[in-house]
Amino acid sequence: MRIFLDDIRSCPDRYTPARSYEEFTRLAAQNKGNIEEISLDYDLGEMHNGLDACVFLVENRIIPEKIRIHSTHTHAEKMERYLRMHMPAEVKIERR
Repeated sequence: MRIFLDDIRSCPDRYTPARSYEEFTRLAAQNKGNIEEISLDYDLGEMHNGLDACVFLVENRIIPEKIRIHSTHTHAEKMERYLRMHMPAEVKIERR
């Protein structure tokens, strides 16, 4: 499974869209152990943001093969740093 977290952008083919933090956490928890890739935005237009999604992944030990940060927000770098500090080294982390 591939999850695309973004409240505005169109979801690319082969991904399952999550339009909110709540939808993302539900999808990630339900598919724990079967997630190939997660693509994250920072600004979700709500109370939670992409860094919250990163914390959720780490705290719940949800370890995908790859995490891509597609956000252009200035805090995308914080997301990347957090993931590099807390995810296992074998998780591929990319930021556009």
